Amino acid sequence: MGGHRIREGFEGQRLFVLPPAVQARCRKLPVVRQLHATDLGHFPEAPGHYVQRARGRPEVILIYCPQGAGWCRMRGRRWIVGEGDALFISSGTPHTYGADALSPWSIYWVHFAGRETSEFLDALGVSSSSPILHAPDAPIIVEAFEEMLRFVPHGYSDASLLGVSAALVRLLGLLRWHQRAPGRRARHGEEKVRRSIELMREHIGGRMSVADLARHAKLSPSRYAHLFRRFAASSPLAFFARLKFQQACHWLATGDDSIGEVATRLGFDDPLYFSRAFHRVVGISPSKYREHAIERSGTTKPDGSRKKRRSLTRKQGVTTE
Repeated sequence: MGGHRIREGFEGQRLFVLPPAVQARCRKLPVVRQLHATDLGHFPEAPGHYVQRARGRPEVILIYCPQGAGWCRMRGRRWIVGEGDALFISSGTPHTYGADALSPWSIYWVHFAGRETSEFLDALGVSSSSPILHAPDAPIIVEAFEEMLRFVPHGYSDASLLGVSAALVRLLGLLRWHQRAPGRRARHGEEKVRRSIELMREHIGGRMSVADLARHAKLSPSRYAHLFRRFAASSPLAFFARLKFQQACHWLATGDDSIGEVATRLGFDDPLYFSRAFHRVVGISPSKYREHAIERSGTTKPDGSRKKRRSLTRKQGVTTE
């Protein structure tokens, strides 16, 4: 590691530790108690940064590195934290971390706890054995941290604590949405899957086999299916079907096509089969979904009849979500 170690204290730093009484309120406040921050801050530059905690912390620690690099040692293993990496340290886990000697990191961090902490970690796919999530769209993630930090200097009112919690949930959602595979080879495969999903959207009214999609991705069908399932947690054809029914929901809610016409536009020859499949995926029939969408949107005339509307997607083609 080398260099002069500095435990804390850097030019331009922001560091907030919620007082114990405020943390106790967070554990009781509705909504906030589900997920709340206890410590958060930002070190714009942190040369020599070094932290050692022999007993860990009672909260989960999240460190995001938009620039530079650092490292973390825990459970007998050393992890490298690079640009765009988010490091999660589980509660109660002894750890040591610090800035890289040659390219010291800039970091944002938050310690968080709450009743739904484990559910969020599961949704993010992080654990003590897999603590790093790669989210390279740094400006978006940094802005999410900044949003959270903006709520802090307002007297720890119930409103500001709710704002911090809501911003924390949004931050974790953005990390998951912008998560990318860390290795170059894995990213290359992930990009092929992303392009094939765009192909599905472009041909939403057609029929495509796994072989067709794999050929477009320049992969064997077995390799393509494996990569797709790893990326999307679904088989390619099941994902394509969900896209079709998502589009069906949009057309049923915004257009005037009959159910049979919607089925035809999505490549179904048999409207009855389409209706049964729609019900299986969406949970209600196409006609009930249309009634529900119209009722929720308020697009009815005073006499209860449906307004005539023409969906832009009918003119333009397909892909809206």
